[in-house]
Amino acid sequence: MKKTIILTLAFLAFYPLVRAQEKGKIQLGIEIPVKFSVGYSTRLETNYKGILPLTYPQFELYRNPVYGINLNILYGLNDHFKIGIGSGLNGEFFEGSPAFSNEYINMLMLPVYGKFRWQKNIKEKFTLSSDFNAGYQFYDNRIGNDSNGYFFRDRGGLLGGIDIGAGYRTTKYLFSVKLGYEMNIYSHSYRLDWSFPAPITSKDIFEFKTYYNLLKVTLGIDIL
Repeated sequence: MKKTIILTLAFLAFYPLVRAQEKGKIQLGIEIPVKFSVGYSTRLETNYKGILPLTYPQFELYRNPVYGINLNILYGLNDHFKIGIGSGLNGEFFEGSPAFSNEYINMLMLPVYGKFRWQKNIKEKFTLSSDFNAGYQFYDNRIGNDSNGYFFRDRGGLLGGIDIGAGYRTTKYLFSVKLGYEMNIYSHSYRLDWSFPAPITSKDIFEFKTYYNLLKVTLGIDIL
């Protein structure tokens, strides 16, 4: 949360200065995405060091929708193309615990991404647009701890996706609705001595990645 507040204040402080220097080329935008898991949950099997059979998730599903708010700064390359950066705070609540059944966690993620936008005006007040986003989603969840460290650790990873939508333009604002696809990747490190007996020790750490396919609906407001 602290990082998001600092980033938001930096955006608000930096934007008017650049705006004054290059009026019309810099665009500040706010997006409110809602993301829904699509597809299937899949599992892979492996044999850890040839002594321990394990099953782990490859493609996974969020239990509930992911809600967020993001800020973007875009620079106009020409009449149709813009490039910029964005960040914000996304959350998914009452997710099943990766370690304990019948327990839940709240996931708070900080995405930081680059954005490439194509935009075309239709008539006077309507626009069509497409966004390509790629970056990294910060997340860190730790469960269980002793003198040898945490038993379970889940971390964020790469994200990427594309949105297509339409907007309505006023004198100062552009209101838009977009539908898109996004993939999230997470990294996991689990100590196997949590539940397996000797010869498994605290040094036996199983690492894997999971992938989330998401359908995304986004409401946007751009300051022109």
